[in-house]
Amino acid sequence: GVRVKRLDREFASLDSESPDTVLHEFRKNCKRARYLCEFAAPVLGKKYSDIAKKLTVFQDILGKRNDLSNLDSEIDAFADSSPLKEDDILLVQTIKSRLFDEMSSLKKIFFRKFRPVSCQS
Repeated sequence: GVRVKRLDREFASLDSESPDTVLHEFRKNCKRARYLCEFAAPVLGKKYSDIAKKLTVFQDILGKRNDLSNLDSEIDAFADSSPLKEDDILLVQTIKSRLFDEMSSLKKIFFRKFRPVSCQS
């Protein structure tokens, strides 16, 4: 319906440089559209059930990425809260590097998998 088409337009404005906050808002909009599709599926048919399943996949990818982004912020806050020993600095840098790699990977997966939902069947 209308919300799914709106979601497609919103996706068209996203790219690999979109900030985490924008991707998180898109994730929340995916969730809202998914709920509507799940609610409508018994009346409107399998197409809406299929769209809901696809939205769940996109939502999961963006949810994992958001969790990692929040963890990254928490690590920054921890590192800024008190002086760190040299070993701790190395550990924080290693963790942040892995987080960055995983977040980048999830973003690539999302942009590779996501297609306009209203056109999918």
